[in-house]
Amino acid sequence: MPLKPGEMCEHCHKHIHPQSEPSKEIMLAHPPPACQSCLPSNQTLKTCKRCKLVRYCGRDCQKAHWPDHKTACKVHIDLRNEARELGMFVEAKQASFARWCENNVQAFALAALSALGIHSQLDRERLQNYAFLITVDTRDITAAGSKKLTFAHSILMARQVSMREMHLRYDWRFKGGAATLEKMLSHTPGLMRTLVENSTLPVPLDLYTLPMSVGEDYILVEHDPQWLAHLKERVK
Repeated sequence: MPLKPGEMCEHCHKHIHPQSEPSKEIMLAHPPPACQSCLPSNQTLKTCKRCKLVRYCGRDCQKAHWPDHKTACKVHIDLRNEARELGMFVEAKQASFARWCENNVQAFALAALSALGIHSQLDRERLQNYAFLITVDTRDITAAGSKKLTFAHSILMARQVSMREMHLRYDWRFKGGAATLEKMLSHTPGLMRTLVENSTLPVPLDLYTLPMSVGEDYILVEHDPQWLAHLKERVK
């Protein structure tokens, strides 16, 4: 099962075993047994207080990883601040979009394994040279008279994209150009790159990255020729 940031220590890569979080949707009906990288069942991960996205098993790992994390950390903080400056509606819409992406990470991962052609064997070269791009539409479905803004998200398109195309499309969005995009998509070498684009949000709030760790033991799913249709069915 691919792991997203927040499910493993970003430095030592030790992770929470699926069986220790029974309420979380998992990719496999029968989770794999605990491995050498699994954390003890009673150990929790500490969240980065700045970006509130990545986690660490302890302060030593957090300090050691800071040189690698600081670029992505600053980008996430800047995006959050920009959304706030654009007003309550945009801030709420962007936050809803981000939560929707995080809630559907396993559905994205299943589709990405087939779309990128790494469902049967872990091809490090494909992970390095391709990304999974999802295009999303968001509608305001707030009930009349309600004070709580509510949004519905749906997938318009998803496809495999070469990293060359990704750089041509998105490098200009980031202050650090190609280097920053690489950090956002795969802050650690060998991660599966997923980018979700929402054209209903203003630049740069329209992008959400979901890098996921994929190990040899987790390439256990069969190729799904209908992965796009099934992805649209699975998203919440």
